[in-house]
Amino acid sequence: MTTQPPEHEPNSFPGELGKFMQIGTREKELLRENLKALLSKQDELVPGFYARFFAQYPEVERLFVNKHSKKMQTKIMQSLIHLVKHLDRPDILVPTLLELGRKHEHYGALAVHYPIAIDILLDTMGVVCGKSWNNEIRSVWNAALQAASRVMLNGYHQGEAHDAGSQNRKENHGEEAA
Repeated sequence: MTTQPPEHEPNSFPGELGKFMQIGTREKELLRENLKALLSKQDELVPGFYARFFAQYPEVERLFVNKHSKKMQTKIMQSLIHLVKHLDRPDILVPTLLELGRKHEHYGALAVHYPIAIDILLDTMGVVCGKSWNNEIRSVWNAALQAASRVMLNGYHQGEAHDAGSQNRKENHGEEAA
């Protein structure tokens, strides 16, 4: 049985820093150890995730134009590495997640896609890890991914303000906008 996260609340960004910090030392070590196992099986993890995601929700496949590329596989694994590596460094992690959120918004991902993708990713991690996967590891990954997704959703619509600010700065400095 999986639980759904609460609805995304706009402007809940400050509380998300605390969510990352609530992951204890033991849980962080579980994530680090499990990430090593996942990295050794990344050729199964990412294709397995996409296969499950698109089989259950074929309507989202159009959002993933590069789903079969090695570059996309690398990006997903780098995102998981970055998340685990910087759980103690929200000053590094949060800006990255906000930018990732802006990109996902640009690609057409909706807030409702996040819990679905997380659930399918967790299921795929479990299949890939086999007997080493358990409820505790799933719960810790779920907590980290849910917190990350909430921060990413805070990046939605920030791109517009960022783009407008960049445009204004360029206009004020006599530069053409890119």
